[in-house]
Amino acid sequence: EGLILSDAQLSEPGFAGVVGAIFTEFASREGKARWGEKSPTNLLHISELAASFPESQFIHIIRDGRECAQSVHRRFGYEPRHTILRWKRMIAAGREQGLRIGSKRYMEVRYEEVTRSPDSEMRRICAFLDLPFSSVVVESSMRMVDAHRASEYNRIIENSDKRRTYFTKAQIVTLERIAGSCLAANGYIVDNSQGDENPSRFITRWWATRGRVIETANHFKRWGWRGFPAFLRMVSVAAKQIRAGKI
Repeated sequence: EGLILSDAQLSEPGFAGVVGAIFTEFASREGKARWGEKSPTNLLHISELAASFPESQFIHIIRDGRECAQSVHRRFGYEPRHTILRWKRMIAAGREQGLRIGSKRYMEVRYEEVTRSPDSEMRRICAFLDLPFSSVVVESSMRMVDAHRASEYNRIIENSDKRRTYFTKAQIVTLERIAGSCLAANGYIVDNSQGDENPSRFITRWWATRGRVIETANHFKRWGWRGFPAFLRMVSVAAKQIRAGKI
């Protein structure tokens, strides 16, 4: 079914006005007063988004970079060292821009705390957004692979420390050599709290290229040639990010 918006809904000018109208319409269909967008790379564009959407608020969910590295490698096969390098840079970029727009619009939460104490953390998030708390927000729609880990009511469950069994000790040492200082600064326990290594541009480009080859292969394996238009869009976005120096 196509989406048709009235002139009244499209009263705000510019690209932001169109995007806002579309998301507001979808939110209203679900009986929601507000809408959100959760693309991870939004973190790199907080300043631009804040200017384009003056009423917007930003919730920066910070997860242990070593856990991010294992998750991305397990799911997509990406180089863990590249993932944690990007994690370190994204944390810094997001925080710098977030602090610039102020605490009324920017909030940091820990992924580990949200999954460990969902009720208290979601109450805090709802207060920040000036929304009433509902128990619905601690229910998870994620399909649980391991049925034994799913709670009776599909509530958010703790999901931490997988790196300890996924990576070898040597691999964790390597990851901490790249981002140990950032991990420590965010309250995570590390052996190397001074680690802040930045691999050469040649190495990082190789990691990025290899990751995109894997992503492309997986994309066409799943969608075949039907996925070609989406693939072109992915290439375009990646090229813009590289030119902007965001990744």
